[in-house]
Amino acid sequence: MIIGILLFILIEIGGVYFLNFKMNIPESRMQAANWVLQFSILSFLISIVSIPYNSVLIAHEKMDVYACFSIIEFSLKLFVALLLPVLLFDRLVLYSILIFIVTVFIRAIYQVYCRSHFAECKSIKLCIERKMGKDVFSYSGWNMIGSLATISRQQGINIIQNLFFGTIINAAHSVAIQVASALTQFTNNIFLATRPSITKLYAQGKTDEIWKLVFYSTKYTLYLFTLVVIPVYIEMPMILHMWLGDVPGITIAITRLMIVSISVEIVCAQIFAVFQAANMLKKVQLLSCSIILSVLPVSYFILKVNSENPLLPYIISLIASFLFTSTTLIVAKFELKLKVVNYLCVSILSPLCIASLIFLLSVVFVLGLSSLLLDYFILFFL
Repeated sequence: MIIGILLFILIEIGGVYFLNFKMNIPESRMQAANWVLQFSILSFLISIVSIPYNSVLIAHEKMDVYACFSIIEFSLKLFVALLLPVLLFDRLVLYSILIFIVTVFIRAIYQVYCRSHFAECKSIKLCIERKMGKDVFSYSGWNMIGSLATISRQQGINIIQNLFFGTIINAAHSVAIQVASALTQFTNNIFLATRPSITKLYAQGKTDEIWKLVFYSTKYTLYLFTLVVIPVYIEMPMILHMWLGDVPGITIAITRLMIVSISVEIVCAQIFAVFQAANMLKKVQLLSCSIILSVLPVSYFILKVNSENPLLPYIISLIASFLFTSTTLIVAKFELKLKVVNYLCVSILSPLCIASLIFLLSVVFVLGLSSLLLDYFILFFL
């Protein structure tokens, strides 16, 4: 709650100033933008203070309950989106209000379930316990820094694009973020099911079993990711047209660059679970966050020199993804005794070869088809 309140104050001060005095937004929509910012900040605050309840569910491995709550959440958000065309009020403002209401509702059902099923959640009170507080603050603090770096890269690029190219590129960026977030959520949910086991194995000192679980969960997640991402990548023009109709022409290129960037970062995603289990986040987060955050100043200065190509920040972000993954593997080699070559051979090589083969066959195969919809389904089964 302290972290949430501090972030709330920080975003209120910095966000309101930046939105009203720096962002490139039409004057007629500035009031709506301020409403959206306020409800987005409130939704963010609710999400932050909900983390302990989400974590309890995962720690108890109640994945069925977690899945049910997730289905409810995303169904409600879908309902909100489908409801917008029939509403007469300012839809942008109304959307942010309704999403905030959904966030509060989901927080409430998590809290009610956890307090009624888990003893540690039934009575929560403020207490000071220095040793545990230090460990928790260190763990959550370094985790939070990593999360904020990722968010800053996504939204920072969006702000930079607004400063140089206006709201059209913001629209393209937002569509690409939706696709990228869906793919990221897909892989994160698969990894999520293994995280409690990794923590337990580390506590028991079973190092070989930890790495076996990390190796094979990464391998099979990449297989599933390949199944989803290749049809999406190749058929991006059709998917966006069916989903949204007309979109800015650059949307396809931005989305594809984001997908490749995500694909690179998945390589080391599961290794972070071992860093977390060992509470050895400081070094890897300092290095990886520095790489991720460097995307923003580098993108800004490059666009200052050459402001004609809005794809430059995404290319820089992709380069940063390669550096981020490489750095994480190197730190894991020295800090966690990861056998990097073994990891790459067991977890990455096979999915990469299969993905490359399927991609090449798919590109050749779908070029000869005439029906776009048939095209996609045949590609998916291939």
